[in-house]
Amino acid sequence: MRREPKWMLDWRINAFYCWLFMCCPVWSKIGLNYKRFNKELINMDVNYMETTNKHVSDIDVVYNSNSIYLSLTKELKKLGVQFMSLSMATLLSPVYIRRYFGKVVSSNDNYFSTLNSMVFTDGTFVVIPKNIRNPVVLSTYFKINRKSSGQFERTFIILEDQSCASYFEGCNSGVVSGNVLHAAVVEITVRNSSCLRYSTFQNWLGGKKGVLNFVTKRALCSERYSKIIWIQIEIGAVITWKYPSSVLIAKGSNTEFYSLSISNSNQCVDTGTKIYHVSSNTNSTVLSKSVAYGLSTNIFRINVNIGQENCKSVVKCNSLLWSKQCMVCSLPTIEVNCFSSRVEYESVSSYITKMQLDYCKCRGLSGNDTLRLIVNGHVYDILRYLPIEISSEVTNLFFNNNG
Repeated sequence: MRREPKWMLDWRINAFYCWLFMCCPVWSKIGLNYKRFNKELINMDVNYMETTNKHVSDIDVVYNSNSIYLSLTKELKKLGVQFMSLSMATLLSPVYIRRYFGKVVSSNDNYFSTLNSMVFTDGTFVVIPKNIRNPVVLSTYFKINRKSSGQFERTFIILEDQSCASYFEGCNSGVVSGNVLHAAVVEITVRNSSCLRYSTFQNWLGGKKGVLNFVTKRALCSERYSKIIWIQIEIGAVITWKYPSSVLIAKGSNTEFYSLSISNSNQCVDTGTKIYHVSSNTNSTVLSKSVAYGLSTNIFRINVNIGQENCKSVVKCNSLLWSKQCMVCSLPTIEVNCFSSRVEYESVSSYITKMQLDYCKCRGLSGNDTLRLIVNGHVYDILRYLPIEISSEVTNLFFNNNG
């Protein structure tokens, strides 16, 4: 039995009854009934992964929705940084859990977040105390390695006043015989004059069967001059629906969103972001890079809502097509209800021409070298925000998935 407080059990039961009356989304090339998707969703067994004795600093490993390894250096403990599994935080930090749990993403927010609310088993919990600049990057590694199952983790990040932190999330999956559902929820609260850089690198195993990646992420800039920076890279999932959102409810708050999505074969990548300028004098920047190959579909959706004065939003979407059968598009929804606010939107789609290939060939470049050169130039504006060891692997994974 899991040691959870009664209020959390009641919260799960409430989510279950809400989920029973919800309809599974059928838009964007999918029509699966997840109420019959897997009988293991409710009775999920606990599997553990063998860990080696290698020293890994400040990292949490979540394997099949269960936290099995976490390392926190003594320096961070002295600073008062809380970095632990969600199940442990429920016992050791009940005040924070009760105060923030479900406040950013409610138990009935959408179909997949509600499913997560009723069956989630573990996740990551981070609290950065007041006036602390976290000296290292906190990392979490999520691994799916069970056949015909699902993963439902939750992540909570709270930044107190005048704090700063960087968080990196890596996701991976092993070989699966059928579709695997990944329905995660991320809740972020950024308070006065604080800044969080949240990076995600999802490298799922591609193929006809694989991961169905449906994630709900939301950040709340709750006090003045707070800032959230999203950096996400999507590779390999059969279907991806992922739209990290930022709610700017305090004056002077800011958000930046940088996205790179690579789709191959018959994959459907439907990503984007939602930004709500609830308060005045708020700014947002969106930069999206997409690469489509084979018969894939790559869609980027933007929803910007400005309801106050002196707000600014800049959106740029660049797409690169590598074959005649793929599809790439940007779907903006921008609503401005104030004359003193400003919005800039730009969308550019390009494709590889025979002239480019011939030019590189006469310069002595092979086909793979040409692909590497063009893709690197296209995605550089996103990769430069990532650690160098991660950015160097992205184009290699692109070739491996297409090889």
